[in-house]
Amino acid sequence: MLKELNMSIEEIKTYRENPTSDAFLKIADAKEKELEKEIQKLKDIKTIMKKKKERIIFCETLQKQEIRIEECESEKLLVYPYDFSENDISQIFYRLKNIWGIEQVRMGIGSFISLDKVYKMDFNQYDGIYTIALNNKPVPNSLIKSKGKYLCGYQKGSWDKLPILYQEMLDYAHKNNLELTGYAYEVGLNDFVISNADDYITKIMIKIVENS
Repeated sequence: MLKELNMSIEEIKTYRENPTSDAFLKIADAKEKELEKEIQKLKDIKTIMKKKKERIIFCETLQKQEIRIEECESEKLLVYPYDFSENDISQIFYRLKNIWGIEQVRMGIGSFISLDKVYKMDFNQYDGIYTIALNNKPVPNSLIKSKGKYLCGYQKGSWDKLPILYQEMLDYAHKNNLELTGYAYEVGLNDFVISNADDYITKIMIKIVENS
């Protein structure tokens, strides 16, 4: 039983010298908490793998570019203020690993920019970066991406083509009398399975105002 609890030699020695109910319950409670953390970690890994599989399966069906309306579920996003002005973008990942944890970073990181800047075609300064929260653990700086219809655009190719997609999305919204609101959310869907920037697929999501 003691070995199953993975107790340290010191703890085993102390417990054997004085095996009380209180001592055992204290140790058992501590080990239960450790197991709960490991179980949550495995659940998070399973969620990450499922999400990545879904993205890759979808990407295999996508053409060069596509604009469409999608129904999206509510999602809790962890956010971090970042405007992409730093030369070494890799440094941000070290910061986020310390803030969010490595599993949360592996979930994928996107960026968001205010709709006002999109209308002005001003992409010089983003409002921040985000990741979809893996669980309900309290983390500073989060927001809710609300449930509802979103105007979604998909672009295959390097980031410098995104302004063209944004303009086509705004034209689509105008043509179809769609009122947009909030932020434009960007996320890469297949960065972990490609070696050529021309194969990179970006998804853009902008909330549509729905009349009640």
